[in-house]
Amino acid sequence: MAEIRYGGKWTITSDKEKNKYDGQLTVNDQEGLIHLELYHFDSKREHMFANTLIPKKIECINGVLSNGAIITLMDCTVYSRKAEVFSKNTVILTAKYALNGVNIEAADQAVFKRFLFDLSYITDWADLNKFETKYDEDSNYSLVYRGKSNVTLFEDTGKKITLKPDYHVDHGKDDRGKVTLSKAVKVILEYDTPCTYEQAITEVHKVMNLVSFGTGNKIDIIKVEAFNISLNNIDIGEKTIERTIEIFNSYTYRDLYPQGHPYFYLFTLGDLVTGDDNYAIKWFNNYEKLEPVIELYLDLYRYNMTHERAFLNVIQALETYHTRIKANYKKEYEKRSYEVVSSCPPYIKEQHLECLFGEDQKRTRHVLLKGRLYDLFLADFEIMFMSGYKTQYDFILKAVATRHYYTHYDEKKKDKIFTKDEIEESIYWLKTVLEYHLLKGLGFPQDYLQKKVVQQRQYIDNNFGPY
Repeated sequence: MAEIRYGGKWTITSDKEKNKYDGQLTVNDQEGLIHLELYHFDSKREHMFANTLIPKKIECINGVLSNGAIITLMDCTVYSRKAEVFSKNTVILTAKYALNGVNIEAADQAVFKRFLFDLSYITDWADLNKFETKYDEDSNYSLVYRGKSNVTLFEDTGKKITLKPDYHVDHGKDDRGKVTLSKAVKVILEYDTPCTYEQAITEVHKVMNLVSFGTGNKIDIIKVEAFNISLNNIDIGEKTIERTIEIFNSYTYRDLYPQGHPYFYLFTLGDLVTGDDNYAIKWFNNYEKLEPVIELYLDLYRYNMTHERAFLNVIQALETYHTRIKANYKKEYEKRSYEVVSSCPPYIKEQHLECLFGEDQKRTRHVLLKGRLYDLFLADFEIMFMSGYKTQYDFILKAVATRHYYTHYDEKKKDKIFTKDEIEESIYWLKTVLEYHLLKGLGFPQDYLQKKVVQQRQYIDNNFGPY
């Protein structure tokens, strides 16, 4: 579906008089648009501005389209009002989402126990299904679909998130008989207690960001379906069977984004859920705490940023991560600094401690960015990102100067910051450090983390030369 336009009759469910309005609906999934124009004709001109009777916020509007189909628009907001002298008044509204094929009496009826989401770029990452060509003894061939078992990403009291392999059949819109088969992976959200669309969207965004973090691709919602047996069902014999309710949503979908190469995936579903290990559990359990960090990081893939903005984003993500996970206040940080270097030989301990908690930090009430970055680059001495601690420290000083230059602007520091040619490389180093800590937080073993850091270092060396 690119765009649909239908006229119809519309009723605001909260309107006690149940007035019916003519109107035209436009739904465009490429633009994330659910747009309704309502018309009020007042030939007697008794209410010159009758459109003001329609409130600014409307929970739900029921519609019967000109083709006989029914639909309910949810969470509507008046975008503009036009009162014309010749009796016609127009109100333009936008809706957050729409329930296709049902009408409801009140917003609290729009709750569901199960949702199905189609997401972009999830199929190859999940690797749960494939088509194979099968030949018989006469060299005739056929396509065979092979799907693996469902994978449970997360399960908690009253909630379950599952990935299910599936496929789509597209018969085309012409008379050439063309049929297209494509792989798909459905994200299934199941609840013991019916929940709202908004709650499900919050949950599926966690899944989308997990896949985006693993692949480096921007993930979009392509299609949403939900189930509520009291709203949409069919009787088969003595049984009442629930039917799907398609939900049009206001999220844009594009299939033209550049895709990251699988070699550079941080992880696939097979890496994430393997045997008895399910590293996704920590993602969902810690998501609220890490969400600002995740959003700052993923913005690098969502927007065509300048190098300067991308640099500021990843620096902010590292600082936020350290504040939320390692140490927030100065006393916490001081204690952590001494713990980090506690196992070092005395002469090395003093050098690291000077970088972590030197005189400049002692004089300051807040934790300095320099110390936070140095702590993250040290990584509890479990891995070395650059060729030496001195190299890392010099890099950090330059990163801090660059951040302060862009945020506070001090011309005196211009000769201490990354040049236009250096800043892109610095982003990759900073991103590598952040990815390491996020992956470690999920529970990936150290040898896996080491492999990913080596891959990133090779990429940086090949593109920018040794640092």
